[in-house]
Amino acid sequence: MTRRSHDADGGTIAAGKRNDPAVLDRNLFAAGAGLPADARITHTIAGGSAIYEGGAGLSR
Repeated sequence: MTRRSHDADGGTIAAGKRNDPAVLDRNLFAAGAGLPADARITHTIAGGSAIYEGGAGLSR
């Protein structure tokens, strides 16, 4: 199996760059947001497809 590093394609959020973001239920930097460990993931995107949305795992 050949593994490809995506380091050259990532590192910043910009057009043409690869990223697999996770969306949290709160802004961790807002006053009164609570502890980061208490935040919950609401969405995860990998390879351009949503793989997790609001508590329902997606099989794509």
